[in-house]
Amino acid sequence: MNIPSATPIVPVSPKLGSSLTALIGAERAFERIVERIREARDEIEIRMFIWRNDSVGVWIADELAAAADRGVRIRIRKDLLGSIHERAEENRRSFFPHRQPAHVWLLTQFLKRLYFRPVSPRVLIARSRPTANHRLLTHPLVTCQYRERLWDHSKCYVFDRETLILGGMNLEEKLTVGDVYGKQWRDYMVELRNRVLAEAFLAGQSVRVTLNGASARLILHPGDRYEPESAIRTEIISLLRKARTEVIMEMAYFGDALITAEIVKACRRGVAVKIVTSARANIQSNLNLHILRQILDETNNQARVHLSPKMIHSKIMLVDNRYVYLGSGNFNRSSIKCAEVGVVIDCDGTPGMLGEFRDSLQAAIAESKQVRSWADVRFRRFFSMTEQLLSSARI
Repeated sequence: MNIPSATPIVPVSPKLGSSLTALIGAERAFERIVERIREARDEIEIRMFIWRNDSVGVWIADELAAAADRGVRIRIRKDLLGSIHERAEENRRSFFPHRQPAHVWLLTQFLKRLYFRPVSPRVLIARSRPTANHRLLTHPLVTCQYRERLWDHSKCYVFDRETLILGGMNLEEKLTVGDVYGKQWRDYMVELRNRVLAEAFLAGQSVRVTLNGASARLILHPGDRYEPESAIRTEIISLLRKARTEVIMEMAYFGDALITAEIVKACRRGVAVKIVTSARANIQSNLNLHILRQILDETNNQARVHLSPKMIHSKIMLVDNRYVYLGSGNFNRSSIKCAEVGVVIDCDGTPGMLGEFRDSLQAAIAESKQVRSWADVRFRRFFSMTEQLLSSARI
């Protein structure tokens, strides 16, 4: 299959007051999000996939309601499909009162039984908060879109058309305290303060801006269900083809054949490829291991695969100690058919920013176990095939 050229970029000049900040880890990210909510003067727009009824979900809702009380207009775009995960795992409660169509409900029940073992009712109650009459849902300055299948997997916030925060974090407390099984989670967000960039995002345009001396390219895929290609995948493949010395990726989910092929090609031409992912992911773990075994096999074990005891929910890649991809898009089929948002940062000349990302990636490698041979990667083939079908399906 031919890969289309990268999404057209509209170049813009640097703006005074522009900045770029890495938000590594949920505690830092959520604190910054709350800070921006409290500073907002005119409007906030949020696009979210999972918004759980727990301490984090209600915390953000409370802060938004307080912002609306002082006159800030708030628009929330929340995908109904996220309710599958909200109701299948953790406390199994959504913040928003979704009414699932029959086939979505059936898939929720299927995933619940396939992946998530029962949890004590005491734990479920402790992780839940009452939201039936939360005033965010009825506030006159708040518009909530949450009853539709939007095919939108993005997680992002726009404040006063000046600041964009994006990345892989949903609104759920397991990112801060671990999940109901005790496993800790890793993920990233990034803050981009630039009016032209924020307004371009709202208009659905990709742009290039300069922030802190680094060039940042905003990449958008609209998630048109009939669109066969993905701007996110195009950018990922472009970066892999550009790589000359080293690629480090910390990635939640694999499975897209074109991206997998480019990882193998990069390794074969001498690029040091390092992959960090979960030893056991919350979903599609067998598919992940299947793809990792394929990569090791096809590179004669030259790729370095590191399996983490934590749940890697990250979607980040560092190329040649210079370029960083970070966003909501995974390397699997699901992210090719959904709306996603990401940013490619050229960190040349900004060693501080580069160092933060690299240090975090190296820490993830250090706490993981390296797989020495493809023969050491075990998975269940039937479940891998089932997971690939689920990842590719249109719900």
